[in-house]
Amino acid sequence: MVDGNAITVQAVRLPSAVDMEAVEMDSIIYRAARDKDVPVEKLEKLYDLQKRVREDAARRAFDEAFPGMSAELPEIDKRGKIIIKEKGGDKIIQSTPYALWEDTARLIKPVLTKHGFGLSFRISQVPERITVTAVLSHNGGHREETSFSAPIDSTGSKNNVQGWGSSLSYCKRYAGTTILNLVTRGEDDDGKAAGHQPADDNTLSALLKLIEETGADVAWICNHYSVGELADLSKKQIAEAIAGLSARKRKAKANG
Repeated sequence: MVDGNAITVQAVRLPSAVDMEAVEMDSIIYRAARDKDVPVEKLEKLYDLQKRVREDAARRAFDEAFPGMSAELPEIDKRGKIIIKEKGGDKIIQSTPYALWEDTARLIKPVLTKHGFGLSFRISQVPERITVTAVLSHNGGHREETSFSAPIDSTGSKNNVQGWGSSLSYCKRYAGTTILNLVTRGEDDDGKAAGHQPADDNTLSALLKLIEETGADVAWICNHYSVGELADLSKKQIAEAIAGLSARKRKAKANG
């Protein structure tokens, strides 16, 4: 039976720490601005302080919201495949799985929205190279960024446009996966999970930084270790890759 006198109660959004501190600073500046005895120099310092207070509160709101969001992010199935064929023939010599970005975006969007986050990308390019910057923003006002770059993908029979499109998708996948610390999983890991120890985030971040600094070919590294993504490398493999790229960096520096 429906009660015609029932009252619908709607949830009320309580002010956050960002809101409260911003209001308090606005009030202080407003009173100071109305006081004729307050010098301009003091007002300028108050405005600078207000900016720092807002930035600090926004950063804390970001840090408080991130763990809850991160805990709800799903593991992404690797439904895509990198197929490498024998040169000049159709024989497949390697087939490694990877997580499609369209799958990732579809699965993470509801979780990001729920916790007040948004993910966007900035793209820049120079001849033969593209860089994608993933921007994770929070409705409190703070944002974090991470970038990933790669050369144009010239594998297979891709034309120039297809090569740029492939590299763009590749960079978005790595930048987005890194900034959110996403976990991907294969449809069938062939029993590797028991004996494969994945790299920790700091080590992977160090490798990504070296790749960007040296302009290394990510596809070559993945193919060399027979993995679909850098995140699939073991700690030992990443240590080897870092050692090799570090040596390349030192050699390039020595040669000027």
